[in-house]
Amino acid sequence: MLYYRMKEFNGAFDDFTRAIQLNPNDPIHYYNRGNISRRRGNYSEALKDYDRALELNANFSQVLTMRGATYFEIEEFEKAIADCERSIALDPSDNCNLLVRGKSYFKSGNLIAAFADLMDYLKTEQNNSDALSYLVKLYKIMKQFDTAYEFLLHIGEIEGLSFENVYERAECLEEMKNYPLAIKHWTAIMDNEPQNPRIMEILLRRGQCYMENKEFSNAIKDFQSVIESTSSENELKESAKQLIQACEQ
Repeated sequence: MLYYRMKEFNGAFDDFTRAIQLNPNDPIHYYNRGNISRRRGNYSEALKDYDRALELNANFSQVLTMRGATYFEIEEFEKAIADCERSIALDPSDNCNLLVRGKSYFKSGNLIAAFADLMDYLKTEQNNSDALSYLVKLYKIMKQFDTAYEFLLHIGEIEGLSFENVYERAECLEEMKNYPLAIKHWTAIMDNEPQNPRIMEILLRRGQCYMENKEFSNAIKDFQSVIESTSSENELKESAKQLIQACEQ
């Protein structure tokens, strides 16, 4: 277990293999080795060990939880949901099942069930950015962009600001028609990541916000910069030209 706690997974894998050789009928060793394989991204080997652990103890709820999480990783969402449900029946206190089942429901298109599970999970795990990110997706689908924006702010507080976080916030602000604040977000991205490969797309988006805010001179400047840039794709340049024409009408 020392290797596992130190995240030295090769040594931990060997230790658990030796433990299995010494006591092949103890499900905990298969569970532990399965967790190592999962951490290493070897999902097929992890599933073999989880299956063997459940053969030895069909009511080992932690194994069901981790096998469900592994099924989620390989996009077998119905199996993930089934394992989570079995684990919840055995141990309703393990909230990890709500997270995995909620994400699996989302991926399989059951958005109502996904929302219910993820909100229940947040009652005890308010700072889990994974759950918050899925809820952002759901609120966007429901067109509740103000709530999605608040959740994105919370994720930024937890993880620190990132390109994707600020980008999504700017998108929500556009949907909310809060163009002045959206402009500030697009500008912040350009100031902090001037070499980002998507910078011309962001410049176009800022120009569109200026346009919606009736700041036509600023909008035209952004559109012209897109047209003149050697890094702009032709599609972006054509869009910029059309938007300049719309500004000048």
